[in-house]
Amino acid sequence: AHIPFRRLLEEAQSEVLTLKPCLAMSPLSVSRLLPCEEAMFDVVIFDEASQITPEDAIPSIFRAKQVVVAGDRYQLGPTAFGKGSEEFDEISEDEESVELATVGLESILDSFRGVLSLSSNKALETHYRSQDERLITFSNKAFYIPNNQGLLTFPSREINPRKSLGYEFVPGVVTKSMRLESNRKEISAVIEQITRHVRETPQFSLGIITFGDEHRRRIEDELLKLERENDSYFDFIGRHSGTREPFFVKNIERVQGDERDCIIISPGYARG
Repeated sequence: AHIPFRRLLEEAQSEVLTLKPCLAMSPLSVSRLLPCEEAMFDVVIFDEASQITPEDAIPSIFRAKQVVVAGDRYQLGPTAFGKGSEEFDEISEDEESVELATVGLESILDSFRGVLSLSSNKALETHYRSQDERLITFSNKAFYIPNNQGLLTFPSREINPRKSLGYEFVPGVVTKSMRLESNRKEISAVIEQITRHVRETPQFSLGIITFGDEHRRRIEDELLKLERENDSYFDFIGRHSGTREPFFVKNIERVQGDERDCIIISPGYARG
């Protein structure tokens, strides 16, 4: 019979970690899946640490003998997009009087930079993952070079000779609350763009980026209808199977490092 993973680790931790000495999970799943045991792992590594808040990282640190924090302080930090207003409730006077090491810090990367010496920091000097050098050029000039951390990049060939950047304005829309609604006309425009891409350039992969999680969910709901009604869309998804994900819809916090031939950015917000 199957038993929960947490219980399995409690009863046979030595055997499990011998068979699987390296576990990969998100910080938010640590307390749910692992026993509450101090120094359970020899090393815990945080990847993309600029996106992890200190409070989310504490359960993982508790279970570590040694911690390695890997991240980029010039990349997008933790955001409040998609979170409820309760995240911004006023704290009580008692809570406000407590001095914490994490006050005013956005991520676990910031927290560790504040308490470790510079000799403990190791910086990457080469940007290697952009197929087109232009993807990193602006960030390199605006952030890394002014801070004496210019990245070594590699010249790239012209991948796609088509127009690089386009803009489509969706007029006449007001959003009162993103939690209740998002830009319906904008969703329709995005679906139209996806349909056109699938029809005219199915050889290119595609990604959709939204500014809010609710807006992302509403676009995915419309795509379910499109999948039932449009055979070309269904063929597009299967065209690249076995190589890489040809198509995604993600909110902005989840797209660092993702590259596709074409990207549609849909804010979902409007006046109001």
